[in-house]
Amino acid sequence: MKKNLLKSIVFAAACFFFIFQSCSRVSKKEPDVPAGLDRIISELGGQGDAYDKMIEMHIPGAVIIFIKDGQVYYHQAFGYSNIRNDQKMAVDSVFQVASLSKTISAIGIMKLVQDGLIGLDDPVENYLSRWHIPASEYNSQGVTFRRLLAHTSGVTNSKIPFGYPPDIGLPDIEQELMGNTGSIFGKYYSFPVELEREPGQQWEYSNGGYGVLQLAAEEISGITFSEYMRSYIMEPMNMTNSSYEYNSALDAKLATPYFHVVWDESRFSLANVAAVGLFATAGDLAGMLVEMMKCYHGEPNKFILNRDTLLLMLEPQANEEYDVFESMGLGFFIHDDDNKIITYGHSGSIPGWNAIYEFCPETKDGIIVLTNGVNGNFLLGRYLLKEWRAYLGCDVSKMLTGFSLPIWPELDD
Repeated sequence: MKKNLLKSIVFAAACFFFIFQSCSRVSKKEPDVPAGLDRIISELGGQGDAYDKMIEMHIPGAVIIFIKDGQVYYHQAFGYSNIRNDQKMAVDSVFQVASLSKTISAIGIMKLVQDGLIGLDDPVENYLSRWHIPASEYNSQGVTFRRLLAHTSGVTNSKIPFGYPPDIGLPDIEQELMGNTGSIFGKYYSFPVELEREPGQQWEYSNGGYGVLQLAAEEISGITFSEYMRSYIMEPMNMTNSSYEYNSALDAKLATPYFHVVWDESRFSLANVAAVGLFATAGDLAGMLVEMMKCYHGEPNKFILNRDTLLLMLEPQANEEYDVFESMGLGFFIHDDDNKIITYGHSGSIPGWNAIYEFCPETKDGIIVLTNGVNGNFLLGRYLLKEWRAYLGCDVSKMLTGFSLPIWPELDD
């Protein structure tokens, strides 16, 4: 039996209204009303009809965390890790968190700064030997670590490869920076990274820029970026269920990514892991945020950076309207509304995976939403983020959430 596209779109819109009618009611947090966050949580409910409908809306599953008063206040799994196997999502399921990787990568680069191995305003070219920024009309000496972290370096490449199948060896990061990785019917490929703008003159999101940072970290540390991040960043912060390198230990906990509810999007690997390649659990990310906020307040903590370095990361480096954020720090997007409630965060999206997190260090609040479906941020993450911001007292009147209609192919029964 053929599915009728028009009927499917109507059905999708109806499901959308059913699931998110509660989330669309944005309310300001009243003074001394702690129930605000509990209201959001109560409307999520548990494993039930709403998430069965969400499966039909192509978000098979999710793990959601709220941090309150500097502690994990709510940690719940919803939906399915694997639909075909009827496997429910678990709170410790592993997700590929896409561009959310950049925050943790930036922490790794700032550890090199803190240890005196590089200067934040040093030209990255001074540390490279395996690959160099291609010659252009612009001065590559202006491509500094600070500008690469803040996407103002002029090194432009917002594209990422679709990735490499598990049975195909990854290219070196320098091969990917050169765009020398080939393709099979367009299934995987990369684009050359080039200096296309005057450094420091304009903000432009750049996955390629983080690939350059990855190469620099490897050349400085003498080990792979994955090894460096594991040994010097994630293990000291007890992020033991997270890795920049796919390994067999992740298999048991890895959620299945879905581009469409009837299409399993096979797990893929990337060479530019600093930009988009981190595998992580929501719990590991929450633990990092908790320790980070302790560091911010000068409390005893296990965060890998000291307070001065953290504050440097949170300073605005570029004022650029980017979706619901107003400026950019070093690895963080910054939202500073008229109420002067400042939050920091990042989102990520690659085929089959969506991730979003944000935190307010002053109030010690945070939110993390990880999903294994292509519409996860549009149909869940942004709505919860809007509700969470309203709970904090942020002005959310200008915040766009929008949603993406699922693709309903005509299928034979």
